[in-house]
Amino acid sequence: FALTVNVSSREFMDPSFVDTMKSAYLSAGLPPERLVIEITESSILVNTDATIKKLNEVRSLGVKLAVDDFGTGYSSLSYLNRFPMNILKIDRSFVEKVDDGEGGAAMAKAVISMSDTLKLTTIAEGIESYSQIETLRELGCSWGQGFYFSKPLTVDEMEKYLEECGLVGAFA
Repeated sequence: FALTVNVSSREFMDPSFVDTMKSAYLSAGLPPERLVIEITESSILVNTDATIKKLNEVRSLGVKLAVDDFGTGYSSLSYLNRFPMNILKIDRSFVEKVDDGEGGAAMAKAVISMSDTLKLTTIAEGIESYSQIETLRELGCSWGQGFYFSKPLTVDEMEKYLEECGLVGAFA
């Protein structure tokens, strides 16, 4: 399991971001390889040289990096290859159309193929039905998130959910 944290562009570019992040995962006893920092596609395009430097700094700690909401911004595909990311998250707007015939799945398939070529893990966002899971698996996407699996949970609800699933202590 991993803890995933959405980070805004402003938070990420704060000069103290890396130290603050490191302090937080150390005080929580979370191994850095179990932390995923999600940054939206549009955020990583702000001041790209400084962003790449900061991304490399975060990655050097063992923390994983994800491009969130991929496909909704205006990025050049050449930039994607320059960023030291681990994960590409397909935006829910593509996922909701995967069952709308071949045309609906085309964009998701293209993103999955590109992600595979770049050796990134692909995660589909916004999964709401089993048929979407089946289609995404056929397209080569093995990971997903969305209301089909669970609504957002509070810490207490998550602890209860993990207990019910027999996963207590899975984060230790």
